Amino acid sequence: MTSSADRDTIMRRSVEWLAGGSWPDTEQPDVTLTSPVGGEELAGGETHEITWGATDNVGVTSIDILCSWDSGATYPDVVATGLQNDGSFTWSVPDTSSTTSRIRVIARDAAGLAWYDDSDDDFATTGGTGIDDGGMRRFALEQNVPNPFNPMTHIAYSIPRSARVELRIYDVSGKVVRRLVDTELPANDYVAVWNGRNDDGQASASGIYFYRLTADGQELARKMILLR
Repeated sequence: MTSSADRDTIMRRSVEWLAGGSWPDTEQPDVTLTSPVGGEELAGGETHEITWGATDNVGVTSIDILCSWDSGATYPDVVATGLQNDGSFTWSVPDTSSTTSRIRVIARDAAGLAWYDDSDDDFATTGGTGIDDGGMRRFALEQNVPNPFNPMTHIAYSIPRSARVELRIYDVSGKVVRRLVDTELPANDYVAVWNGRNDDGQASASGIYFYRLTADGQELARKMILLR
């Protein structure tokens, strides 16, 4: 091989042979949240149309919607999962008073790739004094989904009573990579999202990572795999 063109041809044919004659889908979906985008005031107990636009080179297979109560620092509440990509979902606004609410819409494709868009700014909800705790719960940390993942994964967890909650990502050396949750939370079921980036916003390398949940003197940990 005497030229870069020859090397490129050999590399392309080798990858095509290994892939069985077709390239894997590596293009993430594109999604834009169009409502609520920030500045709205929504009444608890009433409904609001969450709207978005999502596209993909092959096709968007499902939509997930999450809600934040802390200006997008965390997205603990699952509004809906596995929705069709029809651009609209009727949301029953929780009877919760908050001036720092945001919505996240996540689009997924058949290859397991995903991307998301958030409200541009905070919107307000009016109503009661807090998020319904849903009754008795156990302290739990679920396996992340998907796993392995690229570039984003969801981590579900539960706390049985109000507590200071920390959820952190560690590399195999024990170094903290990302602080996903570090706040006081009421008893509830939550979902945190890790986009594969560290606290400085840089993309983390492929490899094995650990995530640990601590609350009220209890601790749980699990392992996950990031594949770039």
